[in-house]
Amino acid sequence: MPKQPNILTKKEEAFQKKRVRLFVKKWINRLQLDVWNVTICPVNDYKDSPSGYHPQAVNGLWETVMSTSADPWYMQASITCYLPVIEQISDEILEETVIHEFMHVYLSPMSSSKFKKEEELVATSLARTFIRMNPVDKNVHNKNLYKES
Repeated sequence: MPKQPNILTKKEEAFQKKRVRLFVKKWINRLQLDVWNVTICPVNDYKDSPSGYHPQAVNGLWETVMSTSADPWYMQASITCYLPVIEQISDEILEETVIHEFMHVYLSPMSSSKFKKEEELVATSLARTFIRMNPVDKNVHNKNLYKES
């Protein structure tokens, strides 16, 4: 079993949830996924993962930032967000990751364990294309945006 990063404090957890919500809100309508029932499941401890999925490990550390499961026939998807890993990445990488996971929702009718690497390539390529097509919103990547009032 991979060693997970330290579990976040309640305050750290709330901050990471806020970061995720910001990019989900920014992209869900732009990508026309507002017609789907997409559930975002923030997880502070992999044992709490609703899918039972355990993040992959590289050098004994978590590598997976998010994981997606989707049922295209009922237009439902669940994106599990591993908050201790999210804490370690920049806003730019987090934004690309959110889009990448949204691409998995669209790719889900064609998803197959036989073509997982190809699906990852397509999801990443599409995410990077959408990032390039949309100008960066400097306010979204401004740390002051997250400060509590």
